[in-house]
Amino acid sequence: MAAALKGGNVFAEGHGLEKAADDGEAEEADDESAGSPAANVAPQRPGRLEKVAEKLAEAARSRDGPAENGAAAEVANGGQMEGTPAADTAEQPDQAAKPVKAAAKEEPAGREADAMPPWFSRKTTAAVETVKRPVEHTHGAGRHSTRRARHSNSVEDTWLQVHQRYLKEAKEADSHGGWDVLFYGDSIVEEWRGTFLGAPWGPFHDVRKVWDEFFGRKPYTAHSMGIASDGVEQLAWRLQHGELPVDRDRQPKVIIVHVGTNDIVGECTNELGAKVASGIEDILTDLHSQLPATHIIIMAILPKGEVWPNRCSGAINTANEALQSLAQSRSNHLHYLDAGQAFLSESLDKNKFEIKETLMPDSMHPSAVGMRIIATRLEPLVSRLVATPLETGPESERR
Repeated sequence: MAAALKGGNVFAEGHGLEKAADDGEAEEADDESAGSPAANVAPQRPGRLEKVAEKLAEAARSRDGPAENGAAAEVANGGQMEGTPAADTAEQPDQAAKPVKAAAKEEPAGREADAMPPWFSRKTTAAVETVKRPVEHTHGAGRHSTRRARHSNSVEDTWLQVHQRYLKEAKEADSHGGWDVLFYGDSIVEEWRGTFLGAPWGPFHDVRKVWDEFFGRKPYTAHSMGIASDGVEQLAWRLQHGELPVDRDRQPKVIIVHVGTNDIVGECTNELGAKVASGIEDILTDLHSQLPATHIIIMAILPKGEVWPNRCSGAINTANEALQSLAQSRSNHLHYLDAGQAFLSESLDKNKFEIKETLMPDSMHPSAVGMRIIATRLEPLVSRLVATPLETGPESERR
């Protein structure tokens, strides 16, 4: 998959959300990460990195082989592992405004998880401070700081373990004919499973009921494969390393992609939004290349924060406009859906809106009611596309 985003940094979900929720005054924004539970764990304690190293080593042993790239050894020696909850608690001021990057195109690695993600083995070029910084309750920081105190699942299930679980699910599904509809993305997609990083999480519990109502009782089969904290690079890597169906004679009828909010952090410039859209475009292009008989729905990045517009609104709007334009240019197989407007209240003052707390209690993740709103807009499109096979091949043969 062609690389389109500069950087390679892994951001925990919602990193820099105080900035997104600010009322637009950059000087009042706090640089501290305050987003999803993955980003808001307590400062690293003595022995924390060693515990993460043990988890990786255990995961490697379960695959009958040592962890590649020396990832476990690196962490044991104090190196930073990007893409894990432990690493995401460290502040990276020089990298905060850079998005992640779609992984370079490479041959699929199969489904044995024999390759470690590249961000697991990067070495830190400078010492990382782990001093706890006080939370400055600027405008928009209240909801997710409350959730931060509630959550305790950020270490128990690691990203790699969730990916390995998905490999097994994909392999088993292929042996039984595969799924008709697949969802890929970040924690908003993982919400459909009622989990966060693979572990059940209370606020997402009722979302599973919404899934069962809208997608679990249909003539088609549907499955969700999202991982909390994923950005463009992480999703691209997963799709290249075994999470896509391998039976090309039984391709999914529809794939839904919802990713990008974790890449729009830091300064949230319009340029950043364009780069995020470019990276998503690489994913969509690669998906169509591998699965030409599959309809693809790209979901717009949802608004986040407490008021709208805010510091990240321009970047989000830029990304969404680019994705909508892309879908229009590839309308035969690519479809764009934006449910974001439903999350905004009536105008408060001078085109300022509130992001409804009942629909997005923590300023980033939709509640079960919010996910129901998404489902009511998404499911009819999915049903229509399932019933509309794509024309493929030089002779426009229907599958």
